[in-house]
Amino acid sequence: MSAMARNLGLVMRALFGIGTAKSLQGKGGLADDWYFALMNALAALQRLLTPLPRADRQKPTTQPAFTMAA
Repeated sequence: MSAMARNLGLVMRALFGIGTAKSLQGKGGLADDWYFALMNALAALQRLLTPLPRADRQKPTTQPAFTMAA
């Protein structure tokens, strides 16, 4: 657990110039902005990776969907 906290501190120091998570507590707006930016980026990435259904990729059906046995 302490290794994860240290790695988080290193990442935060590299990205934001702030080294600990507690340093964000006094700056609630910065933490909120960072959280919402992260959530928006993840949502945009999910939209980019989700394939859209395309009508031209559907094969035309020439046979009936079912047949009745005699």
